[in-house]
Amino acid sequence: MADLAHRHNAWLHVDGAFGLFARVSPATADLADGIELADSVIADGHKWLNVPYDCGFAFCRDGRLLNAVFGMNAPYFPATEADHPDFLYLAPEMSRRARSLTVWATLAAYGRNGYRALIERHVALAKRLADQICASSDFELLAEPRLNVVCFRYRPEGIPQGELDQLNRRLGQAIIADGTVYFGTTVYAGKVAFRPAIAVLLGVLSLFARKPPELNRADYIVSSNIARTVQVCRQAVMDARRAVGWLAKQGYERIGILGTSLGSCLSLLTAAHEPRIRQYLW
Repeated sequence: MADLAHRHNAWLHVDGAFGLFARVSPATADLADGIELADSVIADGHKWLNVPYDCGFAFCRDGRLLNAVFGMNAPYFPATEADHPDFLYLAPEMSRRARSLTVWATLAAYGRNGYRALIERHVALAKRLADQICASSDFELLAEPRLNVVCFRYRPEGIPQGELDQLNRRLGQAIIADGTVYFGTTVYAGKVAFRPAIAVLLGVLSLFARKPPELNRADYIVSSNIARTVQVCRQAVMDARRAVGWLAKQGYERIGILGTSLGSCLSLLTAAHEPRIRQYLW
């Protein structure tokens, strides 16, 4: 596809919402082979970086094009330079919250090795779930998982084929209403099915709250990584408070934007209802 696109001077864009993160692990990197040939690639931080919705980012082969597309030439805007673009002109939103702060905090806490381990564990959990489905007489695996998404449906004996779609829709509504886990329904090969994506740290911990003995290491990611992330967030807040204090002394008035951005950042990992995290809060 890349050769064909470049031969005809077409733009090749890759939606790597989940799949781009496959490159982090040698076990899954081949799923994203050739991604470097694209003209642009996107991914969602709220899907596998443990940051709040919404958080997306893009990589563009020629960054000067972003400035040309999104740059503004109104006389009250600062001048732009193609070689040194202003971040104000790199996306459609000129006013936006500090999404990058949460990404920085989680990358500083986990690092490449931490995320490699996280992704490999999630992929292993998806494979484990698929194996359990295959071993069950009541469920049907519709596609072999290649990453962290498992597609299956409930298919008990004695239920006519024509009634399975409605049965799975009702079951999906009941699962969401119960609130223990969250995954919706989809349609795969003409069949109503479930497609849980194993990606969220706290979701994984909740899912295995009643785990069998061999999964005791499901606590692996909690203590060190969350403690480190909260430490990073705490330091960011302290730095921000010092900056606000200094600006106040210079005669500037605080308007609350900084507090709002930091609040959305800290909501990432300081959910006070989670007892495993509460011990690290100040």
